[in-house]
Amino acid sequence: MSVTKTTSEVNMITSNLLHDIRKIISLDNYIVLIYLVSLNKIGAISISETLPNDDMKKSLLAQLRNSEFIKNVNPLFIDVFHTVINKLSYNELNSLLYVLKDFSIDDHLLSDFFEDLIYKISLSQGRIASEYLQPLELTHFIKGLISKDEGQKIYNPFAGIASFGVIANEKDSYYGQELVPTSWGIGLLRLIINGKDHQNYVCDDSVSNWLGTSQKFDVIVANPPLNVRLNERIEGLRFLEDFYISKGLDALADNGYLISVSSFTLLTSTMYRPLIQKLVDNDYLEAIVSFPSNILLNASIPFYVLILNKNKAEKGVVKFFDAKDFSIKSNKIFKIDDSNLLEAFKNSKDRNVVRKITNEQIKEEDYNLQVGRYFIDIDLNFDHASKLGNILAPVSLVNDRNISRFYKLSLNNLSDNILKKDIDNSTLEIVTDNDVPRFMNILGRNALIISTVNNIKIGFFKFDGTPVLLPRDFYAVTFDDDLIDANYLVSVLLSTNVLDQYKKYSKGNVLSRISRNDFFKIIVALPPLDTQHAIYLDNLRDYIEKNEELNHLIKVQNLLDSSDSNSLLRHEIAGPLRNIKSSLNFILSMMEKKISSDFPEVLHLTPHPSVETTFKEYLNFMKRDLDRISVSVNKMSGEIDFSQMKIEEIDLISFIQDYVNSVKVRANNKFSIELDFNEIELKLNGIDQLLINGDKNLLSNVFDNLIENAEKHAFSFEDFEDKKIKIELLCSFEDNTVQIDICNTGMPLPSDLTYNQLVRKGSSFGINNGSGIGMWYVSEVLKKHKGFLGFTDETAPEGIDSEFVTSIELTLPVIFKK
Repeated sequence: MSVTKTTSEVNMITSNLLHDIRKIISLDNYIVLIYLVSLNKIGAISISETLPNDDMKKSLLAQLRNSEFIKNVNPLFIDVFHTVINKLSYNELNSLLYVLKDFSIDDHLLSDFFEDLIYKISLSQGRIASEYLQPLELTHFIKGLISKDEGQKIYNPFAGIASFGVIANEKDSYYGQELVPTSWGIGLLRLIINGKDHQNYVCDDSVSNWLGTSQKFDVIVANPPLNVRLNERIEGLRFLEDFYISKGLDALADNGYLISVSSFTLLTSTMYRPLIQKLVDNDYLEAIVSFPSNILLNASIPFYVLILNKNKAEKGVVKFFDAKDFSIKSNKIFKIDDSNLLEAFKNSKDRNVVRKITNEQIKEEDYNLQVGRYFIDIDLNFDHASKLGNILAPVSLVNDRNISRFYKLSLNNLSDNILKKDIDNSTLEIVTDNDVPRFMNILGRNALIISTVNNIKIGFFKFDGTPVLLPRDFYAVTFDDDLIDANYLVSVLLSTNVLDQYKKYSKGNVLSRISRNDFFKIIVALPPLDTQHAIYLDNLRDYIEKNEELNHLIKVQNLLDSSDSNSLLRHEIAGPLRNIKSSLNFILSMMEKKISSDFPEVLHLTPHPSVETTFKEYLNFMKRDLDRISVSVNKMSGEIDFSQMKIEEIDLISFIQDYVNSVKVRANNKFSIELDFNEIELKLNGIDQLLINGDKNLLSNVFDNLIENAEKHAFSFEDFEDKKIKIELLCSFEDNTVQIDICNTGMPLPSDLTYNQLVRKGSSFGINNGSGIGMWYVSEVLKKHKGFLGFTDETAPEGIDSEFVTSIELTLPVIFKK
């Protein structure tokens, strides 16, 4: 097909091409498409001349060796291309070439098409080759920070796929280095297609072959790998980020400046403090721009842009800019509004987004460059303001390993509920001298215990003769009852105002926390005691009105009075259901006590050699489903009984993996189902588990509803041969939430469906419309778990182009456990 469309239709061209190849090669090999289409377009290879051929790979390599293209680039490119096409089998490559042989695109569309192709593949994979694609909007913003003087000498170490090389001015001298050959190959093609093939972009190691040793540059710019250690220390430097900044400063001309995409750790960790002190004391640091999470394709963490200048216009001052309001959400992706951001960064005087902080103020904050702490006073316009350090007195803890009996406290024993302020000693674990830990932080008196890990939690400990062991991140305080009322104090500590300050002080991308010193800097209102009591009662009233669980208890009598034919049916089922569960429990008990020891092979029996599910697993499936039947029948009356809700800590990944395995059994090959999550991102952040507090039965019912909806609605027509369901986990380390996307192929939701229609009780839609209870039920269960429901039609403009047409999105609070 010959493409002669306008630039506005490039998106459709790219989407159609990706659709044509989606059943030919796997997503992991889409990088091959970039090489083949690009090389064919610039004449380095000819796909049409390659077909038919018994050895297509050999033919393509021979064409490349004999082309004018290879004479102008490093011969290493041939090896890179060989590596890329070797990932495909003969049949895959043959089928792909037959699709591409008739594909052509006009020259004036090529650059936009190439960028769109890279972007879409990165969006589906999270990266291109082994390199994560820098968002185009971030590149444009950084370009706007660079002066428009022509003929500048620019050094771009750790260049990735040459994002900065593409935007360099024609008369600039650009020097780029990228270590990974496949990434370098794509970057090279990217420069050629964008008319920048004159730029000096090489496959090289920026660490061992640092160009700044022998020459000076006007601009040094990079997005180095974040939080990555050097293989060995270089001049005392341990990480790529401080290597880049330290060596970059030495390589800058007297009027030069350095721009770095940097991590939260660089700005806040004490191990980088000597570097930060050097930047501030020498007045090199000109500005810091903080960006929210979910903008980088490879990670959900927030990040920062640092601007260093050896000849600052405004001496002794650092500009702190908060860019959180300059991003636009499109489906699951946040994009930077780069044009408005650049304008605001240069000209805005709005104290909600920009602060000018003196070097002396930064020194007073112990050279901590966390942006939020310099915006603390934004919303603190209240009377009787006082720092917590003036109200609370820290209690010294005892490190005495001779104490042989004590309570052991955990985060679960503390509360963020203003009605549950007292610790129940009867629920605490008692530790004897056999289990004495290495570190002893013992409290042996009445005190308020506080944790600032992943939010603020509190609990009043009443000493009953047995002391309590506090974890390292917990601390104990006392206060003067004549100064502050205990109930008022709790409501203030758990208030939105304190939470907002906590977020501004918090450190850590995954497990947020604040230091003890920062906690005592938090400002609260301290009115007279009689006013405190009145404020507490108002806060209590607001809390009850907003708390669904309390509202449920208040209204429980009304719920008990309601009845209909379905509630009668529930009573009819209750007796037989108890009998079945009792019988099954007897079988399981017998299996554990007798069969597992005397006849263990019975537990591993399967109905057929091709079936992996064992007899024991089938029994466990039966038990799980019977436990859920009593919950499921409640939907028949359109009411949900949450009184039997069993909240427990759930390992989310294991829970969903088990669920997926059980669905595979009952699906019987009618459709495929898989779990997808970014395991690499979790490992990089040191995360071992994603934990949620919830009811397994209710959550399993939610998943069942959504899977059954896909079967009934999306897969209802025989046209859809490739019936797939994917459960994808997307973590937000900034909000401490996880978004569980349940995606399916097949028929999309009606294009005019609204969110209110989706979740309204009794609302039904589509061809195979149901009772209108299912999605309402899903929404109500999520609310009970402090979560919410969303959906995206991936075929709509805001969707992501892929084989999945519908995403139902379940967002829940999560604990990231290291």
